[in-house]
Amino acid sequence: MSSFTAGSTYRREVFNQMVVKWIIRRHLAFRIIDQPELHDIFKMLYARVDIPTGVTVARYAHQYFELSKIKVQESLHVSLYSSTIDIIPPSLLSYPAQQIEHDLHIEH
Repeated sequence: MSSFTAGSTYRREVFNQMVVKWIIRRHLAFRIIDQPELHDIFKMLYARVDIPTGVTVARYAHQYFELSKIKVQESLHVSLYSSTIDIIPPSLLSYPAQQIEHDLHIEH
C-alpha cells in the first residue's frame, strides 16, 4: 500500500474535473458527491482527498457550461465571418440597405 500512495498522482483540480465530468455524463444528481459511502471510497484510495460538495460541483458544472458556450460562439463566429468574407465581396459589406433595395427594385 505504501508503494501505491507514494506514486499517487492526486491533484485537487483534476479530481474535481473528473467528478464533474462523471456526474454530468452519467446524468447524476450533483448531491451524489455528498454521499458518505462515496466519501469512504475516495478516502480509501487517498486519505487526504479534498471532496467538493454537491453545491460546489453544481457551480463547477455551470462554469464549464458557460466556458463551453463561449468557445462554441467563438468558433461559430470565426466560421461565419470567414464564410461571409468568402461569399460576399468586401465592397458589398458596407453597401447601404437603401441602395440594395433600389438596385433590386424592392418597394415597401
